[in-house]
Amino acid sequence: LVGYGKMTRDKITGAVTKLDTKVLQNTQNVSFADALMGVVPGLFVQESFSSPDSPPTMLLRGVGSISASTEPLIVVDGVQMPRSGLDAFMLNAADIQDISILKDAAATSIYGSKGTNGVLIVTTKRGTRNTKLKIAFNSRLGVKYADRSFTNDLMNASQKLDFEESLGFYKTTPALLQKRRASGQDVNWADLLLTNEINRENDISFSGGSDKANYYTSLTYNNVDNIFGGQYKRYTVSMRVDYDLSRKLKVGFSGNFGNVNEEDKRTVGSPFSNAFLLNPWLAIKDDAGNSLRLLDVGNSTGVPYNPIFVRDNTNVNGNRKNIGGSANLTYIPVKWLTLNGILGANFNTSKNNSYENVIVNGGALTYNTGDSNNYTGTLTATLAHTFQKHAFDMVMGYEVNESETNSFSVTAKDFSSDAVQTVSAAKTVGAITERKSQAGSLSYFSRLNYTFNNSYNLSLSFRRDGSSRFGNNNKYANFWSVGSSWDMHKDLLNGNKTVSSLKLRASVGTSGNDFIGDFASQSLYGYRSQITYAGSTAPYLTRGENEDLTWEKNFNVNAGVDYGFFNNRITGTIDYYIRTTKDLLNNKPIPLTSGFSELVSNIGDFRNEGIEISLHTVNIKNQSFTWTTDFNFANNKGTVLSLSDDKDILSNSGSTVFKAGSAIRSFYIVDWAGVNPVTGFNQYRAADGKLVDFNTNRTNSNT
Repeated sequence: LVGYGKMTRDKITGAVTKLDTKVLQNTQNVSFADALMGVVPGLFVQESFSSPDSPPTMLLRGVGSISASTEPLIVVDGVQMPRSGLDAFMLNAADIQDISILKDAAATSIYGSKGTNGVLIVTTKRGTRNTKLKIAFNSRLGVKYADRSFTNDLMNASQKLDFEESLGFYKTTPALLQKRRASGQDVNWADLLLTNEINRENDISFSGGSDKANYYTSLTYNNVDNIFGGQYKRYTVSMRVDYDLSRKLKVGFSGNFGNVNEEDKRTVGSPFSNAFLLNPWLAIKDDAGNSLRLLDVGNSTGVPYNPIFVRDNTNVNGNRKNIGGSANLTYIPVKWLTLNGILGANFNTSKNNSYENVIVNGGALTYNTGDSNNYTGTLTATLAHTFQKHAFDMVMGYEVNESETNSFSVTAKDFSSDAVQTVSAAKTVGAITERKSQAGSLSYFSRLNYTFNNSYNLSLSFRRDGSSRFGNNNKYANFWSVGSSWDMHKDLLNGNKTVSSLKLRASVGTSGNDFIGDFASQSLYGYRSQITYAGSTAPYLTRGENEDLTWEKNFNVNAGVDYGFFNNRITGTIDYYIRTTKDLLNNKPIPLTSGFSELVSNIGDFRNEGIEISLHTVNIKNQSFTWTTDFNFANNKGTVLSLSDDKDILSNSGSTVFKAGSAIRSFYIVDWAGVNPVTGFNQYRAADGKLVDFNTNRTNSNT
C-alpha cells in the first residue's frame, strides 16, 4: 500500500514497512495499535492506560515539532482520519486486511502537510469474489495482573512506625505511637486500590461474493473489568459491499458503528499516588466493617479523605459513539485510465459525568459533552501504460477536507441529596466552558512512477496544500519528492544462489505539518464574568494575529537497501535518514507593550538523524509447522539546530528544555553530584561549579 494506490515491492522507491497482520493477535488490548509495539523499525509506540481502547502514543523517526502534533496520519480505506488519529474511530483488529507504514519523503510527500510524521495506511476486509458464505467466530479471554512491584520497597507498618519514632515524631505523644502499634493495622494500599484486569472479546464475521459483488460484515463485543475498579463495554458493527454496475463502472460502500459505555475510575481516589503516600498503619474501616470517610493521619494541610470511601461513593459514567463510512465510485473508460472518487465521513459524540455523593463533601458533579466531525472528498485519475522495456503510471488528484469540533463542560456542587444528580439541583454552579472550532484544507497532488527494464525505478511527486489554519500571507504551500531504486540483483547477481534479492533505494523531498490550533494565526476574543461593560459581560482580545504564520516543513533524505539471502529465507531492510524540520511552530514571547505576552510564531529548526535495521528469517517451513523470527533495531538522534533570538524554550513545568545544540527535549534539572560522604546529604553542582549540600535532615511531624 502506498499513497492513493498500490505498488509491488520491487518498484517501491521509498521506505515502506508492510505489517504482517498476524501480530494484531498478540495484544489483549481493545486498541489494535498496541500490537505495533516493537514490530516496526523506527516507530516508537507507548501504551496508553487512560481507557481500554485508547490508542498508544506513536512517534516515527523522532520528535519533529514542539507544539504541533507528532502523531502519524491515519488513512483507513482511502479516507484520512482527523488529527485525533486512531482515537477517532472504532475498528476491530479482526476486520483489518493490510497495514503499511510510510516513512520517508518518497512515500509521504504526496500527503503534503499531513504526512510529516509518517503515514499509517489501513485497509479493511471486504470479502472475496466467487466464494460461498464464510462465517468466522473468535472468542478471546485475557487477564492482566496489576504490577504492584512499585510498592515492594515501601516500609510495612512496623518499619514505618520505627522510622517515625527515630525521627522524633512521637516525643510529645508516646501514647499515640502505642495506639498505632496496638491497632495491628498493616495496609498494602496497592492491593486495595488496584485489581487485576479481565478482558473478554467476541467477534463474528460473514463474508462472501459472486462474480459481480463481494461483501463483509462483522459484529464485535468487548467487556473489560479494568485494574482501577471500573468497567468498559464496547459494541462495534461494520459492513462493506462492492458491486460492479457494469464492466467499466464499480461502486463500493463501507460503514462502521461503535458504542462504548464506560465506568472510568482511574483517577477516583488517586490510586497510584495514594499507594505510595498513605501510611500502612492507617485504619480504613470502622468496627462494623464499613469504610471510614476520613483517615486519622494527624496534622494535615487538607481533608484526609479515605480513597476507598471516595471511590465507593463516586459514580462515573461515560458514553461514546462513532459512526464512520465512505462511498467510492470507480470508472475505467479505457484500459490505461482509472477514475476514482471517494467521499468519507466520520462522526464522534461523547458524554461523561462524574458525581460524588453528598456524604463525601456535600455532593459534586462534573459533566461534559462533545462531538467531532470530519469530512473528506478525494478525486483521482490514474494512468498506466507499458511498452517494450518502459512502464509508466501517474496519479493526479484533488482533495478537500473539513473538520469541526464542539465541547461543553460544567461543574456544580452542594446538593441536597443524591436523588437528583443534575446541574439544576445544585446550589452552586461552577465553571461553564463551551468551545467550537472548525478548519478546512484544499489540495492538489500528483505522482509519476517510471520503470525501465524492471530494474530501474524513478518516482516523482508534487502536492499543493491550502489550509485555513495559517496566516493570510501563507495559506498555501508546496511539497515534493524524488525517489529512485535499482534492482542490483537482477542486473549483477542474477542466478546467484546465495543472494536472492538486493535493491538500493534513495529519496529526497519535503512534507509539512498543519496539525496546530484551528485559529493559531488569528486574533481571538474571550469572555470572563469579571469583565463587563454597561452591566453585561464583554469580549476582550486574548491573542494577536500573525498573518505571516507559515507551515512547519520537513526536508527528508533517505538511503536504504532491501536484501534477501538463500531463496529469501533471510530478508530485511537497512535505512539511513536525515529529517530536518524548519519553521517550528510555538508560542514566542513578545513585548508586553503589544498587549500580549506571546504569539504563535515560527521559531526554529530541528534535525533527526538515524538508522533502521530489520531482519526476518524463515527457520522451519513445511506443511505442518512454520517457525519464523523477526528482529529490528532503530537509533535516532534528535538535535535542536536553532531557535529564534537564541532563547531557550522550557516545557513540562520547566523540567525539559529546547536549547540550540542540545538534544530535543533535554532534561533541564539541577546537576546531581552524588552524596557528601561527610554529611550524608545530597550534593548538587551550582551554576558556578561549586558543590552545594541539600539538607534533608528534616523532622516535620505527621502527628
